[in-house]
Amino acid sequence: MRIRDAVPEDATAAWEVVRRSIAELCVADHHNDPAGTMAGQQDARIIQIMGIT
Repeated sequence: MRIRDAVPEDATAAWEVVRRSIAELCVADHHNDPAGTMAGQQDARIIQIMGIT
């Protein structure tokens, strides 16, 4: 395993990991409601959260 600092090009893949983990592991919380899974969020918000600007 190689660990490195994130770069802007990682944002889409990182967001996919977050989105899928919520969609697949938090069904009891969001009851498969797409709005509850944050599916409508844009990558720009995740980039901001991750501090990749």
